[in-house]
Amino acid sequence: MNTTDNAANLRFGSWVDLKRLALPIRLTVFVEEQGVPYELEQDEFDEQATHVVAFDVDGCAVATGRVLTSPNSTAKIGRIAVLEPYRGKGYGKAVLRSLIEQADVLGAKTLKLHAQCEAEHFYRSFGFQALGEPFMEAGIRHVLMVRQN
Repeated sequence: MNTTDNAANLRFGSWVDLKRLALPIRLTVFVEEQGVPYELEQDEFDEQATHVVAFDVDGCAVATGRVLTSPNSTAKIGRIAVLEPYRGKGYGKAVLRSLIEQADVLGAKTLKLHAQCEAEHFYRSFGFQALGEPFMEAGIRHVLMVRQN
């Protein structure tokens, strides 16, 4: 199957616009699969971020992520989640690529993210570099990764 790597299968919007599509994906991946506490999964940054949802060929929401920009030309990418049956099919790449492009449009020069250690190679393939030592976040080992636009 080819992927959602085109804009027709991605939708950008605010949390108000996309919560009903993005939240079930995040709850399935982070809370149900990975054991992240429900109360940690959503935060105050959801309201401030630009969100993206990817759809499969049948129009079902299957992946999501968000980007949050700050006045100092830095953007933080996060909450990238892909439903299990769609992993390895390019949906995560499409979401990350679109968030990088959105950060660029918003004027971000530096992109940061907290990568789960097992996904570090995925982010490296997009030019992110690990900084510092791994740390625990929501009970999962993460590493800070940075990319210059």
